[in-house]
Amino acid sequence: MKELLKKHIYLVLAVFFIVSLCLDAFIVHRIDSNVSASELPHAIREKDNPYGLISPLLFYERPDGVGLEKDSDLEKTINNIIKKSDYPNDNTVSIYYRNGDNWLGINENQKFTPASLLKVVVMIAYLQKADSNPQILTNQIKFTSEIKNLISEIPYDQGTKLVLGQSYAVNDLINRMIIDSDNGAAYTLISNIPDGVISEVYTDLGLDNPEKANGDYTISAHQYTFFLRILYNSTYLSREMSEHALTLLSQTKFESGLVAGIPNSIKVAHKYGESILINDKKTIEIVELHDCGIIYYPKRPYMLCIMTKGKSLSDLSNIISNISKAVYNKVQNP
Repeated sequence: MKELLKKHIYLVLAVFFIVSLCLDAFIVHRIDSNVSASELPHAIREKDNPYGLISPLLFYERPDGVGLEKDSDLEKTINNIIKKSDYPNDNTVSIYYRNGDNWLGINENQKFTPASLLKVVVMIAYLQKADSNPQILTNQIKFTSEIKNLISEIPYDQGTKLVLGQSYAVNDLINRMIIDSDNGAAYTLISNIPDGVISEVYTDLGLDNPEKANGDYTISAHQYTFFLRILYNSTYLSREMSEHALTLLSQTKFESGLVAGIPNSIKVAHKYGESILINDKKTIEIVELHDCGIIYYPKRPYMLCIMTKGKSLSDLSNIISNISKAVYNKVQNP
């Protein structure tokens, strides 16, 4: 009986092995014959890798939606929202949405001025260093007059709650920078981080470096989701630091964009950015408003980044909230 059972097991394993080889050959053949190399998913790995034998993987990027199912019905709904007559014709809207294997992109590669969206990168840079040296978060940094003068140059800046001459812990400054979008906290952190630390984050993700853009840096909705993905997947920071970062983003005090389109019971980890361009007559020429985040719909969290450009902040915030509502309704009723 035992010998018969052994023979049966060996036979099953042999068949399984042969079938596996056949499937492997079939898959390779299908890839070789029907998919070009440019269409295959490519790995995004850390570029500034201090290790000698490993190459840390951040995530796989599938180009132009390859292997993903585009939500055409949602695309029609959103395009109808954008085309509504009560919105100025000169508005520009860019959207990138990911929910598992479902995705949607509308002008997703068009680039905008990120403004406060890049505060997330400053946070990531500090938390990455804190992974190996937690004491960094307790270091004290003084809010100086030089930093205050830099803030005063930002058009329509909301000001800062920092007190001139007072010192603050790095962790406190990160909290203020993300939750309140405090520019004083952001500039204080940026002015006190070693050269190249923030640049490493962009380099690792294969993105252009703002330091080389001479003050004219732009980024697309699709590209910005890279930062959200490495936090959600916990592939760049430790699990503890990734959780901490998303917890702060879930406390962001901006309720006129993504959050306005979904029920209060749904948690959203997001960051908004606002940019105002003034012309020679000191009047507003162009306004940009963006909101990008992770919406924690039960058991099906999704990522949504909306970037807009126009003449009115209220119009732009309405567009973002209406699109957010449309996406939420589709996720709720697929």
